Amino acid sequence: MSEALSAELNAAATGFIDALPASVILPAGAGKTHLLAAVVKRIIDGGGKVLVITHTNAGVQAVATRLKRFGVGAGAQVTTITSLAFRLARAYPVLGELRAPRVMIPDDSQAYVQAATRVLAGEHIQAVLRASYTHVLVDEYQDCNTDHHAMILKIKCAVAKVGILGDPLQAIFGFSEHLPEWEAVVREFPEYRGIESAPRRWAGHNEALGAWVFKIRPLLTAGKVLQLDNPHYPPGVRFTDISGN
Repeated sequence: MSEALSAELNAAATGFIDALPASVILPAGAGKTHLLAAVVKRIIDGGGKVLVITHTNAGVQAVATRLKRFGVGAGAQVTTITSLAFRLARAYPVLGELRAPRVMIPDDSQAYVQAATRVLAGEHIQAVLRASYTHVLVDEYQDCNTDHHAMILKIKCAVAKVGILGDPLQAIFGFSEHLPEWEAVVREFPEYRGIESAPRRWAGHNEALGAWVFKIRPLLTAGKVLQLDNPHYPPGVRFTDISGN
């Protein structure tokens, strides 16, 4: 039996859908994937069709598992951004200016994304995309590099109702790839603030730890200072100075 949306989650999903194009910024453990699945369910229940884009196969599986919990079947397609780009690049080699192989080569993922962006610039391709989906949702947007961002903006030209979910403090791919400035991201996808940020992952266990993780977030941004020798750590957290400094 599928899980019903709580009144709080239903209201959050509805508010976000009404605000699209928009972004939701939530910390790790605040329920982004749960929210995304609820948004998909609300859209499909309303007769829409959703394309969900994430970065990894593990992310695809996580989203698919949540959708199954909510009883979502047909009407939602979940894919990685590289897989989507590869399919577009391979289907339209002239538009994409790239002849993609029959089997995707992971090291060439950026070439596929750049080719897909060129494909998506075509008006007839945008018309097909518009006819296929009413909404597009992109998870873990903090890991989109500038090429990914350019591709998503082309999708947004076709399907205006695009929602992104992420947390700039969780970006893990910015060491070797150039990430778009988050200020530029939220200009395209204004932040929707109608969702309460709470440490849901720690509800019922290690609640002090979850509250502390959320409390220190403002100190992890540029120009702020996190005092590591703080004597008020929650249970389970300990600071050990091994530098001698």
